[in-house]
Amino acid sequence: MYFQDDEGSILSAWHDIPLFGEDNTYNMVVEIPRFSNAKFEIHRDDLLNPIKQDIKNGTPRFIANIFPWHGHVCNYGAFPQTWENPYKEDPWTGQKGDRDPIDVCEVGPMPIPTGSVVEVRVLGILGLIDSGETDWKVIVMNKKAADLKNITNMDDLEKLYPKLAESVVKFYTIYKMPFGGVENKFAFNGEIKDPTFADEVILFTHGHWKELVMNTTFIGPINCRNTGVKASPCLIDQEIAEQEIKSYPEEGKPATIPKKVNEWKFVNLLEKQAKCEDSSSSEEDDSEESNELLIVNDE
Repeated sequence: MYFQDDEGSILSAWHDIPLFGEDNTYNMVVEIPRFSNAKFEIHRDDLLNPIKQDIKNGTPRFIANIFPWHGHVCNYGAFPQTWENPYKEDPWTGQKGDRDPIDVCEVGPMPIPTGSVVEVRVLGILGLIDSGETDWKVIVMNKKAADLKNITNMDDLEKLYPKLAESVVKFYTIYKMPFGGVENKFAFNGEIKDPTFADEVILFTHGHWKELVMNTTFIGPINCRNTGVKASPCLIDQEIAEQEIKSYPEEGKPATIPKKVNEWKFVNLLEKQAKCEDSSSSEEDDSEESNELLIVNDE
């Protein structure tokens, strides 16, 4: 998925969409709609950084349905024009960044389609440590919903939507475990820090993005090409951008989604090692209980 502005100019999803919105908001690029499974992301290595489904070992990646959720717990995406620098230690976590734009978890009332650019209000930030790398998760709500409900921080969110923040933290703790990963760890003992702190982190990653897009000497396949950052040595014209899009084959028929994508996964955190089972392997008693809960979830 590529991006264009209102005048039809082709944009990099990472470098050309502005970070800052109006009225003290940020622009979020939505990659994964809430309750969906396909792991879409802004592709940092491709020219113009389109949104693509992530591939691992030649296979498209999906997010597991960890009971009681279906797919992702929030509308997941990123802030453009930010970068978690893998060459410098984060001053708050002491760990280097994960090479990506900073991640965003939108907790508004409705799923938001992939590729949407949404003005959001920052409510807080969670400092996830993933395999020794800093992987901040900014908790936000779309501006319209936040202003309607007068939600400005995590305390407001808790009053109106009790346990939602707790559910988000739990999801990020265990979401890799069904695939053999380990329980994730967090800076600040898993505390979601306030909007002022979050703004500091966002601006910090914005500063590292500025260094990135103005410098062609960073090691690795990160693609800094853009069509709108005027002083950047990575600037390309619209003709090159159009050629890149035309080089991709036309969209074909949608691939069949593997049946296992729809299976429940159960993670037991009471034991030190992950204990993940799919619904088909549950005992008969548990199957009946799970079916009841499935009906409740579908309603």
